[in-house]
Amino acid sequence: MDKLTDQEKVDLNKTFYNLVAKDFSDTRNKHYWDLFDLVFKQNKDERLEMDDNFVFILGNLKQDFDGRDKLRVLDLGCGNGRFAKYLSGRHNLRVEYLGIDNSENLLEIAKDNLKEVKDIKAIFDECDITNIPLLKEKLSNEQFDLVVCIATLHHIPSREKRSEIISVLKEHLRSDGKMLITTWNFLKNNSHLIVDKLSDDEYILSWKNMEKRYLSLVDSI
Repeated sequence: MDKLTDQEKVDLNKTFYNLVAKDFSDTRNKHYWDLFDLVFKQNKDERLEMDDNFVFILGNLKQDFDGRDKLRVLDLGCGNGRFAKYLSGRHNLRVEYLGIDNSENLLEIAKDNLKEVKDIKAIFDECDITNIPLLKEKLSNEQFDLVVCIATLHHIPSREKRSEIISVLKEHLRSDGKMLITTWNFLKNNSHLIVDKLSDDEYILSWKNMEKRYLSLVDSI
């Protein structure tokens, strides 16, 4: 494959997720991930490896939520909204949830998935999160108790851009909040999906031998 610019990598993924949105969403509708539970159990910064995921937990949000009656949640790279569905019915909290994604087709699925959920006040917004000024505009002056970025940063070209995004997230995290970040260690069990190597940590992977997407191996933040 010819050398891709960073924007071309972002655009490749946007096209990919719009094309495969329904099929991809159908593989992501089970809410069994143990790592979701980690965010409510850990009260210290931690880096873990779970199955083929790198997991980073930052902050000190406590499981009892210090008497809060609601939880404000930012889900960056929300996809089909599965994390919002996971939150439904948990901890007797009212959840105000903002889901951001670059795929308008996945966002439409997310809205449909949440339309019958009564205890989650969900808003979904489209944004290329590598566009830092636009991301800041979308988040405005909001502050969140919980920020999650699940299986998203490995789609972001360059360590510098990922650091910029994390810095923005920290600006919008309450001082007593928590952040959960996961990235996919696709080299562990899924190296057979690689169709091209762009650099030492950048790859093009296939989906069902059809569409292609860009990924970077992110084992630290």
